[in-house]
Amino acid sequence: MYKVSLGKLLPFLAVFIYLAVTFKLFFIDWKLYEADEFLRFPSCTESIFNVDCDPSSCLRKPSPPPSTKAQINTKCHQISTQLISVHSHPREASDNLSTPNTIHFISLGQWKFTFLNYLSVKSAHVFAKPLYMVVHGDTQPHGIWWNRTITDIPNIYFAKRNRPLRIQGVYVPWVEHSSDILRIHTVFDNGGIYIDTDVLILKSFYPLRQFSMTLGRESHYGLGSSIIIAKPRAPFLCHWLSAYCSYRPFVWNWARYAVWSPHELAAQHPHLIHVEDKNLLHPSWHEPDLLFKGNYDWSENYAMHIWHRFGYVPETPEEIMHLNTTIGQVMRHVYQSKL
Repeated sequence: MYKVSLGKLLPFLAVFIYLAVTFKLFFIDWKLYEADEFLRFPSCTESIFNVDCDPSSCLRKPSPPPSTKAQINTKCHQISTQLISVHSHPREASDNLSTPNTIHFISLGQWKFTFLNYLSVKSAHVFAKPLYMVVHGDTQPHGIWWNRTITDIPNIYFAKRNRPLRIQGVYVPWVEHSSDILRIHTVFDNGGIYIDTDVLILKSFYPLRQFSMTLGRESHYGLGSSIIIAKPRAPFLCHWLSAYCSYRPFVWNWARYAVWSPHELAAQHPHLIHVEDKNLLHPSWHEPDLLFKGNYDWSENYAMHIWHRFGYVPETPEEIMHLNTTIGQVMRHVYQSKL
């Protein structure tokens, strides 16, 4: 009797499971998906639904940066009617750099704000001193630390955004991929600074805002998308959006578009981007002991990404008071700073 080894069957089994899950996700909720927004990039001169994968199309007519807090462009039109003011006394702009001093966050799904998320927003307010901050998402965050955020921080807003469920007609099963494309497109339209809510800003970004585009190095083969600093319609962002024309949602290709693509584009267009090698994203994800166990010298860091998937993150102020590690030091630094 002919025997087939399990090792030979595994690749076919993996493909079968992937296709089954993909098509199940696609067909069961097709009414929801067809009613939602089909995002197409990067052409934004008329409508976001236009298909144009030529980067030159979005480099022809640069648009001026928003002049007031109400003019936040997210889909090639003003969303002032969707902008929910939590407080109403944003700071005045203090410079004329090409990158606006505004900060963007993304919140997709039911999201309970954590102590770390609160510190992320507070760090942006204290050290970046932005004109305003916007949380873009389909649902407002919730929880005691979100309530603390909107109580303590005077210049934060929430902008209603649908989660992108398709890119170039391809279904997006991973919320992380939806967040990636939404953050790039938001900064492309508006300019400013995007940060993940597990990023702590540790000093002014003023030197980095002089460049048309800045990313931090995450590894020798990737640039991180957890911090994006760019002027409106930055040419590099246009190329980055165009890379999504070939989007495929493979699990084993998780970082293809968010991390590897900008690394490759920076090699092709070095004049369009400033890469900060050490002072934005280090310690990196592959150096967790420096963050969670050691004492890293962060005196030159503009920011630090708290890689929460690679170690325990304190959940209360009491936990950080006597924590003699890098994460303890930076969280105390932010928590004890005056608003």
